[in-house]
Amino acid sequence: MKKVICIANFLFGNASGAQSLAKTHIAALYQTFGEDNVVVFALVGTEKVDTNNRYIIENVENNHFKRVINLIKGNTGKINSEIIDKIIETIKARKADLVFVDDSIYGNAIEIIKKGCPNIKVASFYHDIKRYLAIEWAKKNPKSIPIQMSLVLNEWKTARYADVNIVLNSREAKLFEKYYHKEPEMLLPIILPKQEVIHKTQQNSVCNILFVGGYYYPNVNGFRWFVEKVTPLLKVDYKLMLVGNKMDLLKEEFKTNDNITVLGRVENLTPYYESANVVIGPIFEGAGMKVKTAEAFSYGKIYIGTNESLEGYKELADELIGKSVFVCNDETEFADTINNNTFGTFCKENYDFFIENYSIEAAVKKIKTL
Repeated sequence: MKKVICIANFLFGNASGAQSLAKTHIAALYQTFGEDNVVVFALVGTEKVDTNNRYIIENVENNHFKRVINLIKGNTGKINSEIIDKIIETIKARKADLVFVDDSIYGNAIEIIKKGCPNIKVASFYHDIKRYLAIEWAKKNPKSIPIQMSLVLNEWKTARYADVNIVLNSREAKLFEKYYHKEPEMLLPIILPKQEVIHKTQQNSVCNILFVGGYYYPNVNGFRWFVEKVTPLLKVDYKLMLVGNKMDLLKEEFKTNDNITVLGRVENLTPYYESANVVIGPIFEGAGMKVKTAEAFSYGKIYIGTNESLEGYKELADELIGKSVFVCNDETEFADTINNNTFGTFCKENYDFFIENYSIEAAVKKIKTL
């Protein structure tokens, strides 16, 4: 059985799509190669660490001077020369066959690892294409330009030195080709654990509409847009629920609307998904694939979303479009879809769609080809 080293930097801290995906990648690696054959280096910064795991925790000291030195050495994110040396020692000690890097910003580390271990194969997963996003981030925060330059350089090195570059979908593949002048070696879409859900539908007296997402500007902008533009056009009785990390910051803004409930982070999303008739994704900005879209499918939910929120899903959902997956890009399309359809609380077709394409079992089939 192959021996694998995994390097991941989203495993701790506030819940996010990247965190869900990183944890699922590790679960897929365990299932593919066997848990005893996978060593995980968890890179952390100031996040609170849950020690109840088998990860090797590596912490970069949050010291401004050392961070500058680290940037000068070509490193970015939560890695430094000492951590890279430990990874190389572990590769040699374990006689590892593969390094799986769960981000595209560690190209400098990959270059050093390849020089220290010439026979190792490296696969790198791109949560998004940093070369595309860095310019926008630099515009929003000019002080971050040195960091953005380091991200871009590191991603360029990843594309050059990784044996297998893995992107989420065809849009990301086109961006990868545009900036790095070659095709990525693999497409691996969002993957999540399957949920134990109630496999029967029920009709509610009102249409329960659910939006799930953390306090991140595309989510905040999208929810505000839906309330302002879509809800005045709804002709059905409805309840709109917002759930997400720090989304309770919006509670005051919508407290006068009796149809809207705003919650922050909850320990268990299952009750909110199970009672929902439809999950919405009014997202107009971003990159990559939206983890919450796959999460909705994992609960067997009817989904109404924009082109952006369904990026990477539409290509495989042809038979579901217009039946249980609805593509809506303006307020009229959203409102008409909700007004003119009756939705139950479970859709077997969407649940099966998730299992076939976005479950850990589906990912294992691809990861075996590494």
